[in-house]
Amino acid sequence: MKNTSGAIAMKKKKAGLFRLLSVLGTLASVGAIVASSVTGLLAFKLYRYLDSAQKAIPTLEKAARLYIAEKEPAAQEKGRPAKTR
Repeated sequence: MKNTSGAIAMKKKKAGLFRLLSVLGTLASVGAIVASSVTGLLAFKLYRYLDSAQKAIPTLEKAARLYIAEKEPAAQEKGRPAKTR
């Protein structure tokens, strides 16, 4: 069997195509790893912020009660009930 220049050119084209596909596959894999890492980092930050917010709720409730207690006498002096909501 004799190799002609057309057959050699076809083999080179196939090799170039496979090389291109392997590079694209590698880039897609790296992109997926980076996206996964960033998503994990954002989820971690979100849970950390939610934890901080939950810890702040009792302080906010106490501040709201103090504010209402402060405004209630002033509202009653003016003859209207204090707004609680």
